[in-house]
Amino acid sequence: MSKTYLITKRDGRKEELDLDKLHKVVFHACDGITGVSPSEVEIKSHIQFYNGITSSDIQETLIKSTADLISEETPNYQYVAGRLINYHLRKHVYGEFTPPHLSDIIKTNIKVRKILDKESASGEDMKYSEDHIRNLQYHSL
Repeated sequence: MSKTYLITKRDGRKEELDLDKLHKVVFHACDGITGVSPSEVEIKSHIQFYNGITSSDIQETLIKSTADLISEETPNYQYVAGRLINYHLRKHVYGEFTPPHLSDIIKTNIKVRKILDKESASGEDMKYSEDHIRNLQYHSL
């Protein structure tokens, strides 16, 4: 019988540890990269789970363990570590993996922060900017 752990999410909520989600993140970070092993990342991490461990601590442990696997013989772990860092930063900045649309960011800055004016969110300009950013994201992968 396995023990159930509660982790502390970035927003302070307590949630049951989902090992399938952890595996999914690691497998996604390794996807399409030759010479790396998701299992090796997980084994190397030696994550010591305990009640209250933060999701951020879990993510940082995965990043550090992946970085420790980078060597002359296994240089591609640098890309896995980079993907894990990207995931961690997106969760930290956006609160989720998928960033909001540019138009939503601008609308928030107009309404809540009052640092942009309504002309900044014109439909045609916004579509052009979002399309351009989306193209840049896909070309950089």
